[in-house]
Amino acid sequence: MSLNRHKHKYNFAWMMSDTASSFLQSGFVGAMFGAVTPYHHSQPWTLGKHIAPFSSPPSIAHYACLLGSITAVQRLTSNSLAVLRNKDDALNNTVGCVSAYYYAARILSSRQKLIWNNRMVGGLIATSFFYVNSATNVVADA
Repeated sequence: MSLNRHKHKYNFAWMMSDTASSFLQSGFVGAMFGAVTPYHHSQPWTLGKHIAPFSSPPSIAHYACLLGSITAVQRLTSNSLAVLRNKDDALNNTVGCVSAYYYAARILSSRQKLIWNNRMVGGLIATSFFYVNSATNVVADA
């Protein structure tokens, strides 16, 4: 008897957990890049001028949200195709990379879109913290 309760490996829970873990991993890489990058993202007059690492804490969140959201789009698209087709192959990853490319080109096309992208990512993170906290309180009260 199999211990696998799900009929298929590729299901909604797998899709969302893989997308979330990929977002967190690349967000961490983006945060590390933002911590040591020699350019401020919010001060256009400093472009081309090197600055000291760790001198701009907002760069950490900026690059974490940027890289995390692009990776989340790629994984969500790829995993959605895997769930729909019930197989994970190179076609899924290719379509995911193309969608991430167009997403990145769209949000990087203007400063306003980039700002709204990072605000949406921050809002989703805050909402998920509130949801987890409320779900934990409900379980603890039961």
